[in-house]
Amino acid sequence: MITEILTALALTPDSYKERAIRYMGKLLPSSLSKPQYLAMLKAQSEQRLSSINESRMLNVCKTCQRAREILEQEASGPHSDTDNPFPFEDDWLNTFENEACQKSSEEMQERFARILAGEIKRPGSFSIRAIKLLGQIDSKTASIFRTFCSGCVSFDKPSGSGRTYDSMFPTFGGESSIYLVGKYGITNKMLSFLNEVSLLENEIQASFALGPVLEIQKCFIGNSEDPPVPFLYAGKYYLIKHRDDKKEIDWDFNLTGLSLSSLGSELVCIIDPEPVEKHFEDMKEFFENKQLELVEVELTNDGHWKPKR
Repeated sequence: MITEILTALALTPDSYKERAIRYMGKLLPSSLSKPQYLAMLKAQSEQRLSSINESRMLNVCKTCQRAREILEQEASGPHSDTDNPFPFEDDWLNTFENEACQKSSEEMQERFARILAGEIKRPGSFSIRAIKLLGQIDSKTASIFRTFCSGCVSFDKPSGSGRTYDSMFPTFGGESSIYLVGKYGITNKMLSFLNEVSLLENEIQASFALGPVLEIQKCFIGNSEDPPVPFLYAGKYYLIKHRDDKKEIDWDFNLTGLSLSSLGSELVCIIDPEPVEKHFEDMKEFFENKQLELVEVELTNDGHWKPKR
């Protein structure tokens, strides 16, 4: 199986191939950086498997295989500078292997594969602390985190990359945000779970995500020297615009909510959100009251945002 996975790297998009070979080559028994290594793969694999538990190696192999598939699927997305290597590559890969080799479920292998693919595309996207944290999360906490992330407003950089740096769960009014999330299926006990594993900001009792408020103002589609900045919500990108050009926009508001920690914000992009219809309707109503409306957008090949049809 190891030979098949390494050989399959030849199918990886050219924009990621060199880095994918370097990263996966260090995780697996050998590298395809030189064609003559292919003949040595079987012997090298057997030698390494004699000292490492076979099931753990198989977990890493499956994760690498899935990462390659993700890179191939995302070949048309925004590309990074492939000549800008991550300076802590060896430490990062050692940590990744130590955590990924213990994950036998498809769900966890998928999450680690997304991290590996994301790091290959843009070195530095995921910290060592985030990898260790993901390795410690059990299925119950992961399910709670997915529920919370489904209502989060997030921003990524570069825009459209999915590499998030700021995320919050907006509650649309009121200072006691911790009590307002209950109507969206999030209990205090669930928040405590997330707080205990450092996925939420420490002060969950009254968290005001001022960063996203400022960023949301940049989402406005209007006459501005700076390009609009879309936000991510339930796996989709949105911009906001006037509901009625004859009315003035009401920017005098506080968008209250619960903020994810920096580690939580890193991991948002590897979660498959489950849209909460009630929360989305409340968000649309919130902006409508400010004479604004949400517009789902998509990134064009030339790097511009346009309304999605």
